Amino acid sequence: MKTHDMTIEEYINVMDQDPIHFPEWAGFDINTKQFLAKVNMVTGVAKTFTEDNGNFFGCAGIHYVGVGEAWCITPPDIRKDKKLTLLREAKNFFGTQRDKLNLWRIYAANRISQTYLNHLGFEKADNLSIWTRTEDPKNEPI
Repeated sequence: MKTHDMTIEEYINVMDQDPIHFPEWAGFDINTKQFLAKVNMVTGVAKTFTEDNGNFFGCAGIHYVGVGEAWCITPPDIRKDKKLTLLREAKNFFGTQRDKLNLWRIYAANRISQTYLNHLGFEKADNLSIWTRTEDPKNEPI
């Protein structure tokens, strides 16, 4: 048995072949099918298996979706006098860490600046702000 990273096309192909077990799949448009394939690819390991002779065997993976809670503390004068530097450094750090950790959703409570969290891509929801991945770490939309 040989393996390689699963492709979107392989996932769609195998799902299209099994309408009895996945009847809702047939009603999805191509964009939704691609989205679902990418979700499987960016939330863990997704592999395609082929027999030694090259025949397709199937796709499998493990989701290890991460959920995180973001936090940041700074002295008041930094937030006042160096807010652009703070924002730039925070965006770089946040982007690097969420991709390195393969996080899918991150929560943050706001006590100081909703605008700061908005610039990081969070969306306000009740008393929390939530960031949800909408592209894979290679910047390909999902």
